[in-house]
Amino acid sequence: MSVETSDPATRVPTPDPHLTPSEIVAKATQLVPLLRESQADTEKRGRYSPTVHNEIAKAGLYRMLQPRRFGGYESDLVNYVKAMIEISRGDPSAGWHVSVTSGHPVVVAQSYGEQAQEEIFGDGHFVAPMSGAAMGATMEKVDGGYVVNGKFGFASGIPYATHFMGFLPDPTASEPVGLVFVIPKGDGYTMLEDWGDLIGLRGSGSNSVIVNNAFVPDHLIAKSTVLQTIGAGGNQGYRIHGNPLFATPFLVLAALEFGCIQVGAGRAALDEFERIISQRKVMGGMEMPPRFQDKDFQRIYGTALAKIDAANSVVLRVADVIGEAVAAAVEGSDPITPEIELRHYGEMAMVWQLVWEAGELLFRAASSSGSRDGQPMQRYWRDMCAFRSNGIHQFDFRASAAAQAHFEQPIFFF
Repeated sequence: MSVETSDPATRVPTPDPHLTPSEIVAKATQLVPLLRESQADTEKRGRYSPTVHNEIAKAGLYRMLQPRRFGGYESDLVNYVKAMIEISRGDPSAGWHVSVTSGHPVVVAQSYGEQAQEEIFGDGHFVAPMSGAAMGATMEKVDGGYVVNGKFGFASGIPYATHFMGFLPDPTASEPVGLVFVIPKGDGYTMLEDWGDLIGLRGSGSNSVIVNNAFVPDHLIAKSTVLQTIGAGGNQGYRIHGNPLFATPFLVLAALEFGCIQVGAGRAALDEFERIISQRKVMGGMEMPPRFQDKDFQRIYGTALAKIDAANSVVLRVADVIGEAVAAAVEGSDPITPEIELRHYGEMAMVWQLVWEAGELLFRAASSSGSRDGQPMQRYWRDMCAFRSNGIHQFDFRASAAAQAHFEQPIFFF
């Protein structure tokens, strides 16, 4: 889907004003060989190298969903999804790093006023993780803002970040209200070298952050809204930028990011399985045929291919449908409701399930040699396991929320 946007005064030029979203997708595909060559190094260091980071930046991937007036490309969601799948196909750890940070410009654009956005996006290079995994962290209201202290885990993307975004409960609210804050690099947070001991996604740069007595002014504080209603006139992001992209519900965008990573990981595992069965023979002697000619290995490949293709199609469909629906909603058509958001989240959870099932088939059929340390198949399997065990995105824990929204009952998502 392509959306015509208004033409507000550009305050920060894009690096390449003629670069189109489809061209960024092509650049992402061109990065796959480099990402695969770098996988072992990326995993060992806990993040991709400065060289890889620079190539990702040059390709425009960090800026895909950033407002054009602040140096971004304002891509549509479908091309964004395609690009993130390709990066994840090159390396799921790199895909996690890029996908979650490149989606956060939408959060900034829809949560903050123009003054804050101009300050946050700065010269146009913006990379920021967002973590609510607070470990004893606190916010204190003071004159003109808040003071934040404490530790935040799983700050994916922090090694190359320009800012840290976090969220905590509002200490002044009588009812539960979350606040999102933005801290520029050098203004009160420190990255810990504590990432790399998870079963997978070890190269995702998901280090912890220590925030030490950081003052966050009021204009860099916003309410955190997981579920929302988008209707006529849109939200602050739409009113400032004139693009429905910036009215995209956060929950759907986040689920799409994870869907891209999982589909890319599935594609990577499928590519590796194809390499294995093309090079190795069926067990039984030297005269046995290559495995890709054997019906059992063909069945495994075909079944995994179908599951991954289906997952891919669902991700693209959700990206297209939510884009169209938000564009219509801001013009006065049917609003985007929490039920719609939760149903799209459920669709993406089915994507994660399909990829998991495909990955299990491929890993099991790749034989023991594929599970050795240093083998790509083992790495892809571990990466899938890391997301499979993610404490937040367990759909059997969350599915009731969609029913609650449908039957107009109180919604309990977190």
